[in-house]
Amino acid sequence: DRVDYDYLVVAAGLKLDWDKIEGLPGNLGKHGICSNYSYDSVESTWRFIREMTSGTALFTFPPPPIKCAGAPQKIMYLAEDHFRRTGVRNAIKVGYRCAGDAIFAVKKYADVLNRICAERDIDTQFATKLVAVDAAAHEATFENTKNGERHTEKYDLLHVSPPMSAPA
Repeated sequence: DRVDYDYLVVAAGLKLDWDKIEGLPGNLGKHGICSNYSYDSVESTWRFIREMTSGTALFTFPPPPIKCAGAPQKIMYLAEDHFRRTGVRNAIKVGYRCAGDAIFAVKKYADVLNRICAERDIDTQFATKLVAVDAAAHEATFENTKNGERHTEKYDLLHVSPPMSAPA
């Protein structure tokens, strides 16, 4: 069929920029690094969550744009719930590292989500983006998006939501 139009808008979506995180390519699904954004490693997310009994679980949120902005938080809440239900939560530090300035753009929802994180003892840091991973050492390096300062954190589970951009 032929369709006539005056303007054609093609929405190509976003591509995942795994290579913008130093040390990440080739390590998804290994060394405690996982992501629900990767078809090839998505099964490792549940495996790593299920096998975790102590340590630090970090969940990241990249700078915009992002497809399904709720996904990084959803998997964090599901993991935290699993840790509680299996009796290991007290031995696991859960952290959320968000490149944005707030947990959610709409204040009404952000207030509720901040309360939930406080109630569940989830350590939140904002204006904090993942820039590098040392998979063998289980270390993640984050950069403050306001001043460029970097800090490194040890992790046992690292759920990565990668940077995204429009396809070329």
